[in-house]
Amino acid sequence: MVARRFFLCIVCCWAGCQPLQLFEEPKIATVSSNPFGLQAENRAAKISYQPADEALATRVDSVGRKLIAANPQIGLKSTLFATIGKAAQPEIFHVGPNMVYVTEGLVKRCPTDTELAGVLALELGKIVADREVAASPEMRNPERLAPIQVPIGNSVQSAGSDLTYQAELARFEKERPKRRNNLPRPDPDRLARGYLDQAGFQSSDLDAVQPLLRAAQSNATLERQFKGTVAPGAWTP
Repeated sequence: MVARRFFLCIVCCWAGCQPLQLFEEPKIATVSSNPFGLQAENRAAKISYQPADEALATRVDSVGRKLIAANPQIGLKSTLFATIGKAAQPEIFHVGPNMVYVTEGLVKRCPTDTELAGVLALELGKIVADREVAASPEMRNPERLAPIQVPIGNSVQSAGSDLTYQAELARFEKERPKRRNNLPRPDPDRLARGYLDQAGFQSSDLDAVQPLLRAAQSNATLERQFKGTVAPGAWTP
């Protein structure tokens, strides 16, 4: 009897330590953040710069947001404006469609908001122009459906004998010629003038800052650094 009880105790202890599993535990499959195994594009992962004076940075952000708010058709609601401090040279550029960088030196050479608006509007025009060039011709200039021939009454006649339909079709083809495969790049200057008018500025404000824009276009040191086209050791803040 004692041996039997001892045997039962041994069995119970073993069962308590090794619980029976009637079903296998489900396994959770994890997906990699890069499931297709594609290598990331070779770009600078982090961009650091010296912040500009708070008043200058606030002014740039305010004028830039005013331009975007007045022109919702350009689709750049998420675009941010950053002012680079400790940079005396006039320079402005964009990285992708979401970031516009302008140097403190350029902002200081725009004493009025109208001049600053002209500078920023042109850069927004360049962003839109780059985006349009990257889009397919079907997206930039979608085909419109030709007019549909609707028989009148019970008469059944071919499209060739329907003079009204032929007139409508000729008018359609004249107003909407066949799409060209290679559409020209939109003119950033023309786009910028439209943005200025919509935001309550004057399109002629762009003419007033042309000398400043030419000076800014001659500088691309920071742009090359921000876009990763120079070696990290050549960085000059």
